Amino acid sequence: MPSSAKGNESATTQAIASLRVALLGMFLSAVLALFFAQDHPYLTAVPCVLINCFFLQISFFHGLLFSLIEIPWMMLLFFPIQYIFRIPCQYAFFWLYSPILIILARRRKDRHSLLGRLFITYVWDPPLLACIWLVAHTGWGGDRFLSPFASVIDEDVVMGSLPLPQDVPRLAKDFGVGAVVNMTREYAGPLAAYTQHGIRHLHLPTVDTAAPTLEQVHEGVAFIESFLRENPGKRVFIHCKGGRGRAAVMAAAWYLKKEGGREGPREVLRRLKEKRHVVSMAVGRYETVLEYHAWVVAEGGREGGEGGGGGRGRGEGRSWRSRRW
Repeated sequence: MPSSAKGNESATTQAIASLRVALLGMFLSAVLALFFAQDHPYLTAVPCVLINCFFLQISFFHGLLFSLIEIPWMMLLFFPIQYIFRIPCQYAFFWLYSPILIILARRRKDRHSLLGRLFITYVWDPPLLACIWLVAHTGWGGDRFLSPFASVIDEDVVMGSLPLPQDVPRLAKDFGVGAVVNMTREYAGPLAAYTQHGIRHLHLPTVDTAAPTLEQVHEGVAFIESFLRENPGKRVFIHCKGGRGRAAVMAAAWYLKKEGGREGPREVLRRLKEKRHVVSMAVGRYETVLEYHAWVVAEGGREGGEGGGGGRGRGEGRSWRSRRW
């Protein structure tokens, strides 16, 4: 492995370790807050607001808004457990930390256990989707809860966060989008708006903070290749909820295939991050990404045409990273 790649891998490992230490420190702060301020148990939720801001890369106002929606939702979900086991009410605020702790405690960072999938689906996703809708319709703290909305990567691809019906005209007109790859399990997408604007749609349901399967990646890349070949001048919009993890996996797979595996996942992700700063470099270590890269190298990138030309089939041999938009 080249020294630069080793350095990047080491930097990512250190960043993840630092994140875990920071989140653990905030959780311990909540424990201390409960111990020293038993008459004010709501103080245990304060570190959780900071955790949400840090983990989701959102403003403090949006972190506070998310927590205000998350608290009653979790209390409703976990009330039967508290009632059955007679858990004192002052400990209820600790449920706020359960999704983050489950995400960080995974043995594999690209997969969830059954318990993890249940927590993400029923505990984590609903408050987030509620915040996305609320901010989009009220403008509280900005026009997007998870921003930026859309980032042009090159003439083929736009990456972004979850689109709402009112975003579709902008995608079609301002970004030239003619097809969408939706990586979220929690959101089917504004299908009526897509139909109205003649936008094709591929849904590859993937649980948040996890990786799509290898089969989904192959299906997504084939869809992108086919669409771009048949529709020159149009772009594909690849999104998940925040445009950071699941969308980054699919976009990276497309460019790995397009370049014929000449660059590794981390190099491709660095190029994506230059265009969309919230892209997570951690997905470069996902097993799905590594397996797909190995397949591309073994196949020589022949699936979409010789020489890794991919997409539009013009055979120019230009590298996507050299294009400026």
